[in-house]
Amino acid sequence: MEGIFFYWTFWALWICTTFFMRKTNPKRVKYTVIILFSIILSSQSIHLFGLEVSVVTIFFLILGYYEIGKMKGKSLIYFLITSFILMLAYGSFQLFELFDPVWLILDRNWMFAVVLTYMTIMMHNEVFKRVVALLFGSIHGEFVYSLVLDVYSMEIPIGSLRFLDVISISICLILAWSGFEKLTSLFEGHVYQLEKGRGRQS
Repeated sequence: MEGIFFYWTFWALWICTTFFMRKTNPKRVKYTVIILFSIILSSQSIHLFGLEVSVVTIFFLILGYYEIGKMKGKSLIYFLITSFILMLAYGSFQLFELFDPVWLILDRNWMFAVVLTYMTIMMHNEVFKRVVALLFGSIHGEFVYSLVLDVYSMEIPIGSLRFLDVISISICLILAWSGFEKLTSLFEGHVYQLEKGRGRQS
């Protein structure tokens, strides 16, 4: 069933932001509202320039441009370059799937998500930037892929539930990896403190 990963993931994120994030966290309400709007808008679509586009995709795109607008200098240039790379990777994967689906030996959504997650993690260190870059690059990749197919009179919706499933799996993988990085950092710090204490005793 298309969309199942998206709904499960975003409802789980909503539960986390509503019940587990500290009420003093200034980003708590912001994240909760974004998640709820994403769920509500996921079933809506409009026609834009002859293409069918899901409203939640436009919503994500607006949020992405808003966050990019706050970046400056080298940070902005680097983010745009990495997003462009993700866009090309997304479009290329889609075209490979269309013209040569034989190489997809595993589940398509998971293979796609792993590739996008790996590339995003390699290019960004912060969790927030990873998620924004993933969304920004993937959505533009959707537009590129749709425009290429439109040349051949093949119309596909931009930001379908299938797309949202891939994004949801990728976000889960990014959050899981980022959590693993934090645990590793805490563990290394703890080991360092123990070794430092033993060195003083000796």
